[in-house]
Amino acid sequence: MTTNLEQDAPSLGERRRQASRELMRAEILAAAQHIIRTQGLDRLSLRALAKAVGVTAPALYEYFGSKDEILKALFVQGTGVMLTLLDQTVSETPGGMETLLAVLNGYRAFARDEPDYFRLLFGSVDPNLDLTEAEHAGMKTIFERFVGVIVTCIETGELQPLPPMILSCSLWALVHGAALLETESFMSRKDKIGETDAPFDAAVKLTLLSFATPKGAGLLGPVVESA
Repeated sequence: MTTNLEQDAPSLGERRRQASRELMRAEILAAAQHIIRTQGLDRLSLRALAKAVGVTAPALYEYFGSKDEILKALFVQGTGVMLTLLDQTVSETPGGMETLLAVLNGYRAFARDEPDYFRLLFGSVDPNLDLTEAEHAGMKTIFERFVGVIVTCIETGELQPLPPMILSCSLWALVHGAALLETESFMSRKDKIGETDAPFDAAVKLTLLSFATPKGAGLLGPVVESA
């Protein structure tokens, strides 16, 4: 006798078609990312993508109905990458101020290592992209995680007892500015600031020290390491 559960289960053929579809979607998104990185957003089109993945333009509509749908899918994908890195940083650090510093520097690393995702998540690729609440949920989770790290630092007496939301916005603004200077300004040229990221490392720590308690400052250590 066949149960309702067995009747509702997808067939092997359906599972294979779904797997093939997901692989094709991933290939399309990878091609879109490559076009954005190498040619710019203006060159991203369904026709260009179809050529890149070896299908006809009409066939591409089976997977994405418009360029905006592709950008939204990349946004969700990039959010997932950033959230995974954030959770990994939190899990691999001892907590408190050390975790907060690692998270701030991890944000800068994300901007350097994943520039396409970074631009898309923070607006410079297409600031008018109309995201649904579900598509934007990952970014909300990232910010909530960040606020949580700050709340922990306040509770452990490592940050001053200021409103967590204000602290979060202040520190996010700081690290976002540092990330942009490092990646999209003349200061991204290493010959302008030296061969290391030391000036920005020190700038992040200096600002963090301004919000720290004596206990937190002790954990952060000096702004500039002794030679």
